[in-house]
Amino acid sequence: DDYLLAHVLAMVAVSKGQSGAVWISAATLDRYLQSLHQPQIFGTQFNTPDGKPTTQEPYDRSLISDSLRGEMGVPSEAEQEKQRLHYDAERGITTGRESERH
Repeated sequence: DDYLLAHVLAMVAVSKGQSGAVWISAATLDRYLQSLHQPQIFGTQFNTPDGKPTTQEPYDRSLISDSLRGEMGVPSEAEQEKQRLHYDAERGITTGRESERH
C-alpha cells in the first residue's frame, strides 16, 4: 500500500505542475508492480544481488516505448543497459556483455 500511495502522491504533484515528479510517478508504479510480483514497465528498478549481475527483471520491455519512457523522464532501454553495466562494473562484476556498450 505504501508504494501505491507514493504513486498517487507523485501523480498529485505532477497535476500541480511539479515536473520533477514525473519520473517519480514512473518509478513508484514500477515499484508497486514489483511488490505485486508483476513485471515493471518503465525499467526504473535495479536489483543488485550479492555476487551476481545487476538485473531489472522481471521487466516487460514491450509495453512502453522509449519515446514514452522519455516523456516520463526515464532513460531509454539502451541507456538503462549502460546504467546496469555501470552498476556491475562498480561492483567488480563482469558478464561478458560490457563490449555491447558501444
